[in-house]
Amino acid sequence: FLALNPLPVVVGVEAREQVRTSAHLRLHKNWAVGGSVRYDLGEDEGLRAASYGIDYIGQCVTLSAIAERTLTSDSSGDSDTKIMFRLGLKNLGEFETSGVSLGQSDE
Repeated sequence: FLALNPLPVVVGVEAREQVRTSAHLRLHKNWAVGGSVRYDLGEDEGLRAASYGIDYIGQCVTLSAIAERTLTSDSSGDSDTKIMFRLGLKNLGEFETSGVSLGQSDE
């Protein structure tokens, strides 16, 4: 849960109340799926973001694919859909794309 008071000295920061929830389910020893949603409880109530992904967890490597849809109002910006990929190598770290944008909609 997020409750943010308006900041009059910073342009564009309005009062917000949002809740975010997520779930992750292991399907098999090496496979898992997950997702999350963010919902705005304020005056302009509604779904603001949703993401879903699939993970492969191997002995030496981790692979993930995540799709994220951001839904915004006219006052807060453009909606967008992104697909991101993550590669993790045991003992070497992770590499993640910044996301492939599938386009914006002017709602």
